[in-house]
Amino acid sequence: MAGLLFFNSSTKDGNVSYLHGLDVKVSFVELFFLFILFVGMFYQGGSAAHVAKAALSTGGLSTLLWLGVIGLGLVLPIGLNFALPHGVKHSHGFVIFNSLIVLVGVMSLRYYILYAGQIFVG
Repeated sequence: MAGLLFFNSSTKDGNVSYLHGLDVKVSFVELFFLFILFVGMFYQGGSAAHVAKAALSTGGLSTLLWLGVIGLGLVLPIGLNFALPHGVKHSHGFVIFNSLIVLVGVMSLRYYILYAGQIFVG
């Protein structure tokens, strides 16, 4: 995104295509790691399972997780990548839009981990 905004690079470059493809792969890995995090907490049993259930389903932080992290930051970029034609995916505006929604998802995940960890575990 910085290269497109500040250095006037083209989306036709091989580097942009490579990074765009890498973004989708990293999103799938991040989904897997989030899944493993909560499955691990459920299988610990006891209070860890109750904390995991509360963190996934209680209050505004669960909305942040499902809409901000999972929906906006992970599923939407993956879905757009598979649904849109190649010409649209590699356009200047789409690359910037996709980068911004991924950044919002990353910041939402950091906020969620920090505050849900303090509220439900601490």
